[in-house]
Amino acid sequence: AAPASVAAGNELTFETLVLNPDSKRATIAGSDISLTKKEFELLYHLLSRPGKVFSREELLSLIWPDDANVLERSVDVNIARMRKKLSHYANHIVSRSGYGYCFKEILSE
Repeated sequence: AAPASVAAGNELTFETLVLNPDSKRATIAGSDISLTKKEFELLYHLLSRPGKVFSREELLSLIWPDDANVLERSVDVNIARMRKKLSHYANHIVSRSGYGYCFKEILSE
């Protein structure tokens, strides 16, 4: 599988999954995926650094920077919702128990 890459204009691609931060569109094989703003931002951060494990605290500070009342569970809830919309790409959003989440390019069987 080709590694995730940043194309022109900060667009992120992984196989047929494309995230465009300018238009805030996410597509799989050209079909729109309706992600919320937070889901889009989570996926964008994870996809921008494949293999990097982001802690819940990191994700909270990146995606909810001004909201001190957001709980770490918000990250889990948004990841779970996002996974439901990503069809087979959901498997690439990997939980690292006790650490956080990462986007894994190559899945071991």
